[in-house]
Amino acid sequence: MTSVHTEPLSHKSSTLGDIKGIVSVDWTMGDRAGISEHSRLLRFLHIGTEANCYTPGNKKFSVENVHCIDTSNQELAVKEIVRVAKEGLSVCPDALFFALAVCSRSQDPKTKDSAYSALQEVCLTGEGLFSFVHFGEEVSKPTTGWGRSRRTAVANWYKVDPKKLASLVTRVVSHRGWTHKDLLRLVHLKTENKALSAIYKYITHGYEAAEKEFSVEDVSSDVKEILAYLKAVHELKHTTDEQKAVHLIEMHDLSFEHVPTQLLKSEEVWLCLISRLPVQVLVAQLPRLHR
Repeated sequence: MTSVHTEPLSHKSSTLGDIKGIVSVDWTMGDRAGISEHSRLLRFLHIGTEANCYTPGNKKFSVENVHCIDTSNQELAVKEIVRVAKEGLSVCPDALFFALAVCSRSQDPKTKDSAYSALQEVCLTGEGLFSFVHFGEEVSKPTTGWGRSRRTAVANWYKVDPKKLASLVTRVVSHRGWTHKDLLRLVHLKTENKALSAIYKYITHGYEAAEKEFSVEDVSSDVKEILAYLKAVHELKHTTDEQKAVHLIEMHDLSFEHVPTQLLKSEEVWLCLISRLPVQVLVAQLPRLHR
């Protein structure tokens, strides 16, 4: 049986050319002697394992089976996590979220602060945020780990440009047993920004409640724009009309994640979506398109 062998990685920033050396085919299962902890860390961040044999599929991480993020190199680990996340070349994003969660539980205050400060750079989507929270609780057992630092970091994830946040929270609603509503209840968010407040209301009470509270005569244009976007998402979720769905997607620049399952059987909807899909998402959906 052919195994996938990984070469030790250098400390330099990876490019597509460099990544070719990370994984190569070999017929041996043994690891190379003398590989540095830094190389093991980079291997883990890129392919989700410290070993030299990559296997696709979901992986289970724990502090017991991942040893490359030990207490001696966690400050360096945070820098590498951020770098690899920005490069977007990891085939196992969960490894980044797990590693960041481990570093956020560091006994070194500087490392801990760096890990939480990097949350928005590493967890770019709701899925990433939920995974970080999930792993954070796992590595914090027997406690939950919900101290002031984590609450502040998670709260800051929701204090971004309202248009960006509206897209993020409506594209990925839940993951790993967590929802945005769960997190808002834990962090007790408060803001003077009315557009953000409308989004928070939408998350915790739904579109109708947000519309009722913020659709007033003197509302700002920013709030109107956010409500129009949330209304489009709400209508798309509840419509069975293919042409209306296409219109909503085009008018409000909605994404694949916004489209309910029943509309993904529509040829018209797919013709509208294909040009908007990232290559990775399109490739993942090829079996559905073939059917």
